[in-house]
Amino acid sequence: MKILCKTSPDSKPFEIDYESFKDSISKGEITPGFLINDKIFTGGKWTNVDNCGIFHKLSPVKYPHGEILKREDETKARITEAKREISELQRSYLYGDLIKNESCFNSMLDVRCSDRQQFFTFLCGSITYMDTFH
Repeated sequence: MKILCKTSPDSKPFEIDYESFKDSISKGEITPGFLINDKIFTGGKWTNVDNCGIFHKLSPVKYPHGEILKREDETKARITEAKREISELQRSYLYGDLIKNESCFNSMLDVRCSDRQQFFTFLCGSITYMDTFH
């Protein structure tokens, strides 16, 4: 696989194979100012090499991410936060906290009655006085 590279926007592009590209990054020969063009990495567009994850993984010097990678990181963070919120809502719904808090219902285990008749009377009375029963 060949990658087109430029050292600056005005320079002439040159081809480099993928393994040589990785080796150059590891040696520190490729810096964030390099421009690359590849169907896989950049979708066929010229972009700075600091927008490629492989550059940040292999580079001996840690550079700040490019604009594209920053947007991707922000998107991943938003998705992770949304998933966390959804799982908290699911957990509170499944374990009854949400139901108890919103509707003031008590679970059957919370009702302490000494005999069944008392419990049955309580249950029938509770159902009869619900707004949705009438």
